[in-house]
Formats: sequence, structure tokens, C-alpha cells
Amino acid sequence: MGGIFDKESPERVRMAESLLSAINAGTYEGFISLLTLEEISRAPERIRDALSARIADSGLSVVDETEDSVELARVYVHEGAVPAKYYDDARHLAIGVFRDMDYIISWNYAHMVNISVRRILYGVNVRMGYHPVEVVSPEEVSGSGEA
Repeated sequence: MGGIFDKESPERVRMAESLLSAINAGTYEGFISLLTLEEISRAPERIRDALSARIADSGLSVVDETEDSVELARVYVHEGAVPAKYYDDARHLAIGVFRDMDYIISWNYAHMVNISVRRILYGVNVRMGYHPVEVVSPEEVSGSGEA
């Protein structure tokens, strides 16, 4: 979501706006977690207010985590998918799994959108009987990426 305020990357802003417009138009079904909304609530007022307004107009459905998703996030950390210091990133991933999402879209290349994380998530999810979720970048969804 923060990509819509990236003053140094007009392309990133364009992709974020395009994705939100596609969700609002019904091209994609989009979700945002209460965890993300909590993170936004801690942003500087100017950004928080603008993001809140944009989310309200986006057509995103709000989802919450479950006890099972919290436990799965702990497994992701234990298995090395996400460093313990970034446990909230593991929570984001687990929420997507428990809400049966096909894709989690993120610009977080360090802890979410990279091949080593994808491999660990896939292995953990299959081993534990959960559907594998794809973690992708906005570029991959918009057609601007190489994947």
C-alpha cells in the first residue's frame, strides 16, 4: 500500500494505483489484514490519513488472523522463512494461507518476495496440509515484471 506514496518511483506509484483500481473494478478480489491496518495506524498522520482514505475507496475486504495462522507464523520463523525479528511478516504470510488466498502481493523482497522464502513456505504449507500460497511482487501482477 505504501507504494502509492513512493515519491522516488513514479512507476511504483503507477503500479500500486493500477492494482487498487483493478481491485475496485472487480478484476481482482483484494484483501487487507487487520495487522496491516494496525501498521498503517502507526504511520505519520499525513500518510495514515491518505492511506486510510485510499483503502476505504479500494474495495479491499478486511481479514483477521486466527489462532492457527499465528501458530503457522511461528512455524515459518522456526523453519527460517522469516527472521524472528520480523515476525509480523510471517503473520502476514500465514493470514494469507488461512484466508485461502492464491497470492500475497508485497514489495518486501527481504522477507517475503524471494525464492528462498517461497521454497520454505511451500514446503511448510504442503507438509502441514495447507494450500501453497504464491508470494509475488506488484510487478508480477501488473505484467510489468519478468515473471
